[in-house]
Amino acid sequence: MKEVKDSGSRFQALLDTYLTRGINALNDKEVLELMLCYSAPEKTAEALSDELIEEYEVLKKVFEAPASSFDNTQINSQSLVLLGMITPLSAYYRFAQNEKLKKDTVFDKPEIIVDMIFPYYIGKKEEQVVLMLLDDENKLLFCDIVFRGNISEADVNIRELNHLCIKYRAAGAVISHNHPSGVPIPSDNDINITKKIFASMRSVGTVLQEHIIFAENDYGLMSKMKRCRGCFGEP
Repeated sequence: MKEVKDSGSRFQALLDTYLTRGINALNDKEVLELMLCYSAPEKTAEALSDELIEEYEVLKKVFEAPASSFDNTQINSQSLVLLGMITPLSAYYRFAQNEKLKKDTVFDKPEIIVDMIFPYYIGKKEEQVVLMLLDDENKLLFCDIVFRGNISEADVNIRELNHLCIKYRAAGAVISHNHPSGVPIPSDNDINITKKIFASMRSVGTVLQEHIIFAENDYGLMSKMKRCRGCFGEP
């Protein structure tokens, strides 16, 4: 026999709000509770959403938490899978959106470049470097992760960056990395590495146009920062 949800249930109230007014009509706890109702009994979903929001404060941190952090909660395996899928699905959706950007888009504005690169950093807890290569019309030739780890180690891979510039005959390049637990402000090391990469790429005919630092939902453009003057060939 199929279970029929009580029309007066809390689940139904949350669902009706979502369907009629959209997800922004729900707070973080209510969104989480509504989700968990599809993988756990309603009372469990309500108690668990209370517990998780109290511990993590915001929904984003719940989604990004490692599975092991839920060991002492009453979460079941179905709910664990559901929560674990949210962040990678978000990145997958952004990558899918970016497919239409790849063809014929001119990457000559920071906002367009950021939109293209940002999905590589969604939910990432480790530092990684993404390289974007452009032709002489600022159209995309290549965009992918080229290095994982602290960017202070990236100087040993400058030869590989040059190899990619030559392979794709790139006229321009944008490099980016993330500060997973910090702010998008470059360190002295970030500045020194950028100067090295600019000089090295110039030797193979590629102009490093920008170095973007991502931190959570923020980003910083090093070319716009006074303390980074000289990183991109400025006097």
